[in-house]
Amino acid sequence: MKVKQQIILTAVICLITFNSSQLSAQDRDIHFTQYGMSPININPALTGIFNGDIRFTGNYRNQWFSVPVSYNTVSLAYDRKIYNVKLKNGLFGLGGMINYDQAGDSKLNSLQINLAGSYTQRITPRNFLTLGANAGFAQRALSRDNLTWDQQFQNGQFNGALPGEEIPTLAKIYPDFGVGLNWHFQVPNSRRTQFDLGAAYYHAHQPNVSFYDAENVPLRARLNAQFLGAFKVLPKFDVIANGNFYNQGESNQAVAGGGIRYHFDERIGRESAIQLGAEYRFLFRDSWAPVVTFYHKQWKVGVSYDFNLSDFSVATNGNGGPELGIMYLITKVKPLPVYKSCPIF
Repeated sequence: MKVKQQIILTAVICLITFNSSQLSAQDRDIHFTQYGMSPININPALTGIFNGDIRFTGNYRNQWFSVPVSYNTVSLAYDRKIYNVKLKNGLFGLGGMINYDQAGDSKLNSLQINLAGSYTQRITPRNFLTLGANAGFAQRALSRDNLTWDQQFQNGQFNGALPGEEIPTLAKIYPDFGVGLNWHFQVPNSRRTQFDLGAAYYHAHQPNVSFYDAENVPLRARLNAQFLGAFKVLPKFDVIANGNFYNQGESNQAVAGGGIRYHFDERIGRESAIQLGAEYRFLFRDSWAPVVTFYHKQWKVGVSYDFNLSDFSVATNGNGGPELGIMYLITKVKPLPVYKSCPIF
């Protein structure tokens, strides 16, 4: 197999996300089934949009471990609110994020390091509008060590001592930018009924990510839209409704999900709840995943498992892979002027 063909094949297997639509090798960003547990990855305008002052998030995904082309994805993020008593109806958000994934014999990997910022303006006591942006750099790299080429096969026998084809660049570094807008709705004096509806645009400048100097392979811009909602329906029960859609190049992905959350304890500092739900990728009948989320004080932990429904299930036997999401919130005691000037979340 020619080196370009092998790189493209590895990239497609690495970056495809249970979607049967046509893809190019560079047309898919990382994704998580529990996208609500990785908010800055779906919209920089979600920076600082949470119940608390400081938020840490961590996500791990192992996809298609049952076949030789499995890949691992890790994301770590931090964001916080920045209060200013002079802003009577607004606040800033600031954060940062590191994403990494790797797959295939070529160890094709992607590293992203971004800073994110946002500004939230209170429109009414129930409605808040946030504008956000992220900026940083990314790198894509691969290893030649385990790659083979057609000229290394002679008379049906493989000879690793024979030279393969040259790859001019084994690592590509490029700048990365994104912008987003989010509408946050919340019932005053309640943390249980609220939702976020927004859209974001990533890779607007479509950087060249080709490993070959003479080629221009743009990283397609990604348009992302999200809905994350929770609605109190009974004293102990909430209904959860989520949705996420994105378009990147010729590929599209749509996910819808929901569930039920039961509250054991709502006392501040002693909050405890469990949430049972599921997510379904309904474009091209790709996959579904049961999701269990535990809430305890400052901690939120989600566990899910993807079951593949696409044509690739012949190779995976229906197994997609496990995913873990962790969120830790810190809430500080703020002086009275801060509460008066910024009654948000």
